[in-house]
Amino acid sequence: MQPTTVKLSRIFRGKQATKFGEMDKVGIKTDKHGDVWVSGMFNPKKGPSGTENWKEGDTVEIYIEEKNGFVNYSLKPKAPSTSVDTSAIEARLKKLEDKVFGVVPVRTSTDDLLDELNGVATESDGYPM
Repeated sequence: MQPTTVKLSRIFRGKQATKFGEMDKVGIKTDKHGDVWVSGMFNPKKGPSGTENWKEGDTVEIYIEEKNGFVNYSLKPKAPSTSVDTSAIEARLKKLEDKVFGVVPVRTSTDDLLDELNGVATESDGYPM
């Protein structure tokens, strides 16, 4: 995502309740978006957003995202989502867990569990018969 340099023609500041708590909402109109409001949401608990000193006529650099008919902006690019193959990590983790905790035999039936509780070894427990 590439930054876009825009000139601010209008600014609206307000608060908006979200599932993450109350957020600062800064709506802007720009030279590149005409009459369309472009919205930005900022969490005040994370400190200043960087928009506090913006005023009409300022030229600023933002990242635009259009989604579901809305035009939003942020001051930082969104991190690209990546899908990572975790199978190698999962295999190494299982190997480590087996070494640390020991390999737990898989019981194939309730009878195997009862035999084990009664002290009777079975093939499914890994004992040669």
